[in-house]
Amino acid sequence: MTTLTGDGCGYFRVEAMTGGTVNLSNLVSIARHGVALLADGPGAVLDVSRLNSFISQGSPLASLTARNNGVILLGTSALLLANVTVDIPPGNPVLPPAFISDPNLTLHGSAWRSYLVEQRSTLNPTNDWQFLQRVPLTNSFQQIAGPPRANTDYRVAEFVVNPSRVDLNRPPGQQVQRVLYGAPTNTFEVQTKTNLDAIVRWQPLTSVTLTNPFRIFAPMSTTNAAPFYRARKLWAAGRASTSAQNLSQCRRQPFVLHQRVVKLRGDAEPSLREGGPVDDGDFDLKLGQQSRLERGLVNRRWRQFVCGGRGQR
Repeated sequence: MTTLTGDGCGYFRVEAMTGGTVNLSNLVSIARHGVALLADGPGAVLDVSRLNSFISQGSPLASLTARNNGVILLGTSALLLANVTVDIPPGNPVLPPAFISDPNLTLHGSAWRSYLVEQRSTLNPTNDWQFLQRVPLTNSFQQIAGPPRANTDYRVAEFVVNPSRVDLNRPPGQQVQRVLYGAPTNTFEVQTKTNLDAIVRWQPLTSVTLTNPFRIFAPMSTTNAAPFYRARKLWAAGRASTSAQNLSQCRRQPFVLHQRVVKLRGDAEPSLREGGPVDDGDFDLKLGQQSRLERGLVNRRWRQFVCGGRGQR
């Protein structure tokens, strides 16, 4: 069993009592109200080591409890919670000793790491996972959305974007906020322009060196936000030289350094654009391989030839 769903009445209890073991190590998500997970007594072990989504929808609340020296095995990855009462001994690597999550969707993970959250309807077992949001986590617990939808399953995974991308988020109020994602230790220049016409040049906005997988910029009003943003990796000056022979070899094995372009469309939700829809699951780009993100580019393509550290447009 990998997913536990349903809308039945009352509690659904899973209990490991003294000296007993309940193995639910394949369970990844719970999307049902009233689920009670309990490990009670010496030698009691409840293994939910792959669980990364525990969502209780409605009343009664769900619970995750270890008492009287019982042990609940949790993994060390991120965990999504909503309407769950947690009561476990100190020292657990994932959750604090006591915690009650509120009705909103809350992400627990390692601060200053980036996470991808996806969702899918449970009404049809063949439904695909859909992108919900990327989360630049700044606290160990962070509310990321309102109350979870009914008949919806969630999952979360840590990620590091390579190459970079820029998101526009909407904090409270009539504001937008840029978030740059990229590999730590790299330096990026954030650029902007008013439209994607080829004759309009990208203008530099700011340059930053990432110490985490993301950088959050100060919010700005929607009237001051430019329509399009992108980020370009800057190469160190000390790596800019290479021989003609090496450069010739590099030209034979190019890869595309994609432009991440974000368009703010009035009051609509911000969307990522490269002249066409972006596949949010397509993060990695291999040498010599063109990804689906290349389709529909309407602005100029930047090619990066990597050999001796030289970049060329």
